[in-house]
Amino acid sequence: MKELQYPDVRSIVPREEQPRMLAVLSRFEAVLGELGQQIGEITYVSGRRRAFVFEIRTKSADGPVSYFLKFGVRMDREILEYVNGEASRTYRVYEEMAGSDTFRVTEPIARYEDLAAFALRGDKGRRLDLLIKAAARRVARANDYEEARRYCSLAARWLTYFQDHVGQQDSDPRTSADAMLARAEREVVVLSLSAPGRVSGADCRAIRENFARLVDGLQPADLVAAARHNDFAPWNILCADESVCVIDYADLTEGCRYFDAYQFVDAMHVLSQKVFVSKPAVLRLQHEFLKDCEVVAHASKAADQYYTLLCKLIRINALLNNARTGVAVAVRNRRLLSRYLREVLRETRAESGSGLIAGREPAMP
Repeated sequence: MKELQYPDVRSIVPREEQPRMLAVLSRFEAVLGELGQQIGEITYVSGRRRAFVFEIRTKSADGPVSYFLKFGVRMDREILEYVNGEASRTYRVYEEMAGSDTFRVTEPIARYEDLAAFALRGDKGRRLDLLIKAAARRVARANDYEEARRYCSLAARWLTYFQDHVGQQDSDPRTSADAMLARAEREVVVLSLSAPGRVSGADCRAIRENFARLVDGLQPADLVAAARHNDFAPWNILCADESVCVIDYADLTEGCRYFDAYQFVDAMHVLSQKVFVSKPAVLRLQHEFLKDCEVVAHASKAADQYYTLLCKLIRINALLNNARTGVAVAVRNRRLLSRYLREVLRETRAESGSGLIAGREPAMP
């Protein structure tokens, strides 16, 4: 197979890693041959730091089929563990959830552990974030909102199915207050290092004290552990034919069962492109998700506030990280960052905070 057939491979993959890429494509071509397909084109999708993602579109008598190839950027221990670990987790989740036609997982097709690569079938469907954006437009069609509402509800039910069917590797079915404090501390440390001059040492101490107060108020049910996707967001959910397919298991782990649900709702807020008040349509969709999400039905007020604050810090640190890695931050984002910080610090000084669930009512249509 000649490398020059695929311009994206030639331009994206470092020259010293291209023989490995060609070995992967040679093996994958043999798999496709058994399916009556052959490689048509390869397009770069994303990735730079740890792995490249390419879409492979095939040629066959039945029409083109898409596959996604994840390829480690180099062959060292860190990358091998990252890529092969994700492949292993994807296979495990797929096998444990394969009994449902409604709540699906991207199907793994092949993995090459000695080459730090694996391939997934490209699932049909539109990303849920695109459906939510369509529903939130100033002039949105009624069926746009209804379609987004239906799939937000299915996403909530997918999360319950996922936690019921994907087994934990750890024998202890509970997380701990120490683990939740450590997770919060991670974000506080990143904040203190990334925002010098914006956040003082006293501010960070106040945020830590707020987290400690919230964790001290947790109830035993708040510490029940479950498998966690850890990037359960609308852009990782594909919607088609009254089913949802969740992709990307790079960060699959175990921990408090609430995290994925709160991350999803916070990601919906980000899609609203507002600061702390979502567009009315997005707010209604958030509540549609929460209404059908059994996972958070019994979250205590302390857990509600803990995860709301944690998600805000994660969002702030994402903006700061973009600024520090050389990606230009738009004026709007800089303003958002300043307002996020002011809001978090205001709530911290007041020793209270709003939750995603407690005390909120959905906006009326």
